[in-house]
Amino acid sequence: MRFSNDHSRIYVACGDDVTIDVIDVDKLKVVKSIAIGDDPDRFDLGPNEGSVINGKSNDRSIIDTKRLKLIRLVPEVRMPHDVPVDN
Repeated sequence: MRFSNDHSRIYVACGDDVTIDVIDVDKLKVVKSIAIGDDPDRFDLGPNEGSVINGKSNDRSIIDTKRLKLIRLVPEVRMPHDVPVDN
């Protein structure tokens, strides 16, 4: 789970549903469930919060945080166990 810098959103990994849920903090409501690659257990916000990057699956799922949609699925040769992000 990660808060956006302004704390207006919470991004939540939902492993059983294979989604990242985006929650509006003021409304306490899921505004979007974004289907991603396998096993979204570890993820982080990318530079300037422009993306959410899933890192514990057989791929890297990259989500555009402005449009709230999956923009890229990058296959991995081996399963990563963490998500390095430079801010």
